[in-house]
Amino acid sequence: MCSPICIPDAFTTPGLSDHELLLAAKNHYWKALKLHPDDDNFAHQLRTNLGTTLRKSGRIAEALAAYDDVLASDPSFTMAHFQRGFALLALERLSGTVSTTQLQRARTDYVFVAHAADAAPGVRESAEKMRKYLTKHLGNKAGSAAEQQDTLDEEARQHSAYRQFTLLHHVGLAEHGLYCHCNGARRDDLMVAAHRTPVTGDHIPRCELILNRLKAEFGTARLLYYEATHDHVWNPHDEEITYADLFEGEQLSMRTELLRTSFRLCLGILDKIAHGICELYDVAEHHERLYFESFWRPAARKGKASTRWDTLATKSKNPSLVALYSQATDLASAGEWALFKAWRNDLEHRFLILTRQPAPSDLLKAREGTFATRCVPVKEFTNRTLHLLQFTRSAIFNFTYCVRAESRADEDEPGFMMTLLHK
Repeated sequence: MCSPICIPDAFTTPGLSDHELLLAAKNHYWKALKLHPDDDNFAHQLRTNLGTTLRKSGRIAEALAAYDDVLASDPSFTMAHFQRGFALLALERLSGTVSTTQLQRARTDYVFVAHAADAAPGVRESAEKMRKYLTKHLGNKAGSAAEQQDTLDEEARQHSAYRQFTLLHHVGLAEHGLYCHCNGARRDDLMVAAHRTPVTGDHIPRCELILNRLKAEFGTARLLYYEATHDHVWNPHDEEITYADLFEGEQLSMRTELLRTSFRLCLGILDKIAHGICELYDVAEHHERLYFESFWRPAARKGKASTRWDTLATKSKNPSLVALYSQATDLASAGEWALFKAWRNDLEHRFLILTRQPAPSDLLKAREGTFATRCVPVKEFTNRTLHLLQFTRSAIFNFTYCVRAESRADEDEPGFMMTLLHK
């Protein structure tokens, strides 16, 4: 571990009540990326800008993933290095913990930018300033990053194929895995009462119970996705079931059912996070039905729901609460990922079938009836399910950091170090 650092400009986020411009920017970048799917320089700039907008909204896991994806495609993309450096420092603010590796990674990014020929003069100057600051803070540890990199890379290669998949595709729940894939990322060790993080409050056991449930369900959803998309993992035993051929185009198999179940689990996890937020701030009645995208400002405002938004807005200094609200706007009816909820409703309550083509023929008109049948190509559903897993993973991190921020001891009030056994 490394001692915390204090960089005033590394991370700032607006509150719930004055978040509109940042939400609009985020939505425009999402739209632009949807319209420009090519993996080129323009797409890299769009994704970097999106990552920075997500970072400023407190969505640090998604921001780091965005920068990493850009650099995986183009390791020399200067602005992704520059913004990732700030994201790594912002992570320290949000998580309340910091490691030497984390700061070394940030310093490496700033070193790259400081020597980049295509960096604007102001950017190079800022990067050099940050490089000097981190070099001084790290002391003799600053020069060991390159020496250690080969060891860290070897450790990453020693993970199981499944663990490598979780880290490469940004669906792991290891805090260390947000910025390094070494042995420190070998398990999903995310907890509210993190190592060396003093927390206080009677709500901690309850929040840890909720987090246990989120991790268990997310781990199941992730595994189902992996088994559905990797041929070598298991035998799905499809020969055990016979289906009627209706010439309607539906692709039926155990693998498609695993995908559907993975997708449904993620939306259920998000709704449980809504319950967790309401328990943390005591802003819901015990009988209230809560949905992640809509509980913030419910249409029927009775009891605690009538003052929920105002109560949460007073907590706007908690950037991870703002991050969760930003994510909720993505799923709302006007959000860029409203299709997730539409698909979930059809999966649960109506008919959504996975097909090879977007609009296959329906010779026997089996898809016609009182209730519409939605057709989604298997490839698209697979890609969206992975995106939803990444989105849900981010929400779990944000919920954890939100609880930590509300549970940190005041400077004038000594906190306690909660030590929890691992099951």
